[in-house]
Amino acid sequence: MGTEITTTNQTSLTVWRKPSWPDALQRLVSSPSSYEGFPVVGPKTVEQLQAYLAHPEPPLAEPSWIETQLFAFKIKPHKSKSDMDWALLLRVNLTALSDFSRVDLGYAFGRLMRESKWFPDVSEIVEKAEYARWQREFRKKQAKDLIMKHQREWRAPIPDDQLCKPEDVAS
Repeated sequence: MGTEITTTNQTSLTVWRKPSWPDALQRLVSSPSSYEGFPVVGPKTVEQLQAYLAHPEPPLAEPSWIETQLFAFKIKPHKSKSDMDWALLLRVNLTALSDFSRVDLGYAFGRLMRESKWFPDVSEIVEKAEYARWQREFRKKQAKDLIMKHQREWRAPIPDDQLCKPEDVAS
């Protein structure tokens, strides 16, 4: 799956990878089902879900990366604005976007690049980034619910040699 490389400071790099798991499991945690609509999953699936939940969150985006993305979208004041106005606008934009990971902002910038008819403003970027973060949080909630349903309802299958035979029941 995808890899995001983020710089945490000038000397070290943090590599964050999207968690990888089977497509069927991805569809299951992405579906809008509620607890009652979930299937009871087995122990192997629970292990995969727990590994997904243990996966670290993506790191926050660096201000320099956000600034580069804003320049790519030409989100800057008109030429008539002073340098002080530009610095203030940049600081406001960076503050508005600093709570998001590079992954969420990358999703937002990518979607807006394809969908926007005009250069987006920062509120549109925030809206798309919030949606990306919500999707990740939703999948984690669904994974927790599947684990809880397993813990409450899963029963080990009965081995064939312990099953009742029809003739035993008839007598």
